[in-house]
Amino acid sequence: MKYKDLIILEENSVIHEMPGWGYFANLKSGWKAAFFTGNTMTEHFPGEYDEIKAIYKY
Repeated sequence: MKYKDLIILEENSVIHEMPGWGYFANLKSGWKAAFFTGNTMTEHFPGEYDEIKAIYKY
């Protein structure tokens, strides 16, 4: 699944940055979707074709 798909399914999702780790969005289900972009994991904000790399819950 890509960022463009996430914003269609979760219209009100907000992407948060966790420096040195990546970006994540809270899903309605209580799970989180994570994006890791570039060499630093937060090189740039997720673009429409960046893939969700992990789904997790804590």
